[in-house]
Amino acid sequence: MTLRRPLPILVAALTVLAAAYSAYWFHVAGTLRKGLDEWAARVGAQWDKAETSGFPFRLTLTLTAPRLTVNGTGWQADAVTAQASPFDLTRITVSAPGHHHLTSAHGDVELTAETLTALVRLDLAGRLEDVAVTGDGIASSGWQVGRIELSVTPLAPAIIDHQTATLQARLAARELTLAEDVPAFLGRTIGLVDLAAQWKGALPVDARPRSLKDWAASGGTIELTRLGIEWGKLALDGEGTLALDPAGQPLAALSTRVRGLPVLLDQLAEAGLIQPDAANAMKFLLMMLSKPDAQGRPAINAPVTLQDGAVFLGPALLTRIPPIIWPEE
Repeated sequence: MTLRRPLPILVAALTVLAAAYSAYWFHVAGTLRKGLDEWAARVGAQWDKAETSGFPFRLTLTLTAPRLTVNGTGWQADAVTAQASPFDLTRITVSAPGHHHLTSAHGDVELTAETLTALVRLDLAGRLEDVAVTGDGIASSGWQVGRIELSVTPLAPAIIDHQTATLQARLAARELTLAEDVPAFLGRTIGLVDLAAQWKGALPVDARPRSLKDWAASGGTIELTRLGIEWGKLALDGEGTLALDPAGQPLAALSTRVRGLPVLLDQLAEAGLIQPDAANAMKFLLMMLSKPDAQGRPAINAPVTLQDGAVFLGPALLTRIPPIIWPEE
């Protein structure tokens, strides 16, 4: 008789554990849902439907038709799904493939993504440690990106001034296809755009243009620690500083190394934008000025500056960019 007692005891224990775990899972799910509702009430986020699923081994929250408007800029998506382990809520995976609609005072933007995923890491106090975003097959207004990778890491320096890095980020876009109305002398596909930067100065308290201008006025800058572009046979890498002038317009001072400029000159000559003789003379000058880079390839050291909407390569004006139209507050 005594030999048979362990089995019902084990069954009873497992039943109690299962009931306790179920209660824990639904408690955590309810707490997360309550927190989400409170956040939505603060920021004005909305959605058509919210569903919690994943029991017993995952916590999954799916929002159908989520939408949010911040400072006149609106966003809406088909759906957003967030997943985490019930035992580790500091690692959250957010997925939002499909259609996205952005609205602002400057017009609407439609965007689609085959995949769009973010891995969010929090510390035990719920503060953001970092976020890593990846997306494939992204298209908008004739533009296409084969793959995009973005990582953002807030920093926590003991003392914050305009020389202190408070945020670092990395962005890489691969196989970027230009829209048909964009001039593309080197081909319609840019193989790689790779950026790495550090935000210096106290982060703005919110996303309002006034806060961004105050950050710039206090000496805040963005240090571009890497700029890499591979477009056909043209390649550029460099680093420099980005800022805003008192009118809120962009400033830039970059040190770059460029390879493949003779190819660009040939393309410009074929397009009739410069005379063939001038292109040949410039290619000869470039050959005389070029120096081997770290891999022994001929490259030109060329400073790039942006001021008052004008982009200069050395002393030569390359192009002008339209001013930023800041929304009224």
